[in-house]
Formats: sequence, C-alpha cells, structure tokens
Amino acid sequence: MLCTLFSLLLTGTQATNAITVDHVLALDRVGSGGRVPISTNAVTSMIVNGTFTPPKEGDKVTDPDGKEHTWETVKAGEDGSFSGSQFRGGFAYASVPSTETKVMMMEASGDSYAYVNGEPRGGDPYSFGYVRTPVLLKRGDNSFLFSVGRGRLSFRLVPPDSPLMIEKRDATLPDLIVGEEGIQLGAAIVTNASDQVWSGVSLSVTLEGSKSVIVPIGDMPPLSSQKVAFSFLSPKFNEPGTKKLFLRLNQQNER
Repeated sequence: MLCTLFSLLLTGTQATNAITVDHVLALDRVGSGGRVPISTNAVTSMIVNGTFTPPKEGDKVTDPDGKEHTWETVKAGEDGSFSGSQFRGGFAYASVPSTETKVMMMEASGDSYAYVNGEPRGGDPYSFGYVRTPVLLKRGDNSFLFSVGRGRLSFRLVPPDSPLMIEKRDATLPDLIVGEEGIQLGAAIVTNASDQVWSGVSLSVTLEGSKSVIVPIGDMPPLSSQKVAFSFLSPKFNEPGTKKLFLRLNQQNER
C-alpha cells in the first residue's frame, strides 16, 4: 500500500513590511520574442548595448520595422496585478525607492526575466507563484524592468526570513511505502539572501524516528539560490500516517 508518510517541517516568520507598487510603465511588443535564434527586440538591444535608461511616461521606442511604441502608465487591478495588451510580449518598468541599502526577496510572476538595477534575474513565465529571488536594493530609486509575455504581471518585495534560509516553496518530496525501508531522495531551495559569501554551508536532514544526514553545500555566493538535493534513510513504518522531515542549515562563517 502506498501512502504519504512524509511532510516537510520548516520554520520561518510571516512576511511583513512588503513593498508593492500600484502602477508601472508598460511598453507593447517592440520586436521578436519567444524561441528565436537571434532576438530583434529593441529594448533587449538597448540592454545589450548599455544604452537602456529608465523610461518616462510618453517616451518612444522604435522597433526594427521603424514603428514607434510608447511607454504608458498601467495601474494595478484590485488584486494588485497588472494586465493589458502590453503584457503580451512587451515590457513593464517600475521604480522602487528605498531609504537604505538592503536585501529583499522579489516575488514576481508572469515575467520571463527581470533586470534589477541592471542585473538580470530569472522569471516565472507560467505564474507558478513559487519563484522568489534575492535582490539588493540601494538607497534611493531602484529600477525593475520585466519582460512579460502572457498577459499578466504580479510583483512585490518582501523581507527575507533570515540571511541564509531554506525556502518553503518548490520542495521535492518523496512518498514512502508502508512496510519498506531504504534510501529516499528529496530537494529544497537554499537561498543566500545577503550581499556576503557564506562559506562552509551544509544541510542537516533528519526524518522523524531516524538519524540525521549532513549534506555539504559549500560556499554560497551573494544573492543566490540553489536547489539542494539530499538523501536520507527511511526506516520501516508499519502504519500509515505522516512523518516530519526536519531541515536545518549550518555554516562555518560569513565572509
């Protein structure tokens, strides 16, 4: 009989002090997109050439066919997300002020990729909702440029639970079989939500009723995330039910 005897137990604080925006500047499609060998997108070309500057409402962009497109203000809907024709293959831009330099977790969905203060970050084009990316806000205005393709964009910034943390989202967990024992596999996202290198990082994995297993991770660069695979030995369970899996991060020092 196959039954779930496995749950992931992680601790953390509820995200508070989230930063949201109520409007963005949006630009409709200005060139090729999707799976093409060579992009002819006008905004992408400016990024590659280092000529992209934060847009203002009414600014014009000329596409490869010579047609002009205009940056326009789009306000957030009741649910806080943005939608419209510009979000099907276009771009969205937001300026986020900060009173201090700090790391925040960017929760964006509906974007193919983003540039945060000119640095590229992966997106969540299918709006699964589990993509969180550490970003560094500088004191003053911070630029967020999103490539959007499926008609809708959601975006907010939340404080990290801690500088080095295990994400609760997108964990890969096995089912255990009653009456059987053996090695099980899993994975969880570990994030360095700081602007420092964390060295000697390891992951302690403990299944309820079993011994702990230490998984070495090594050095983690600043503002990085990685999905860490781990294995553990599951003893024989004779009754259906739920067992808790404890994950804990250890590190030697910050540098």
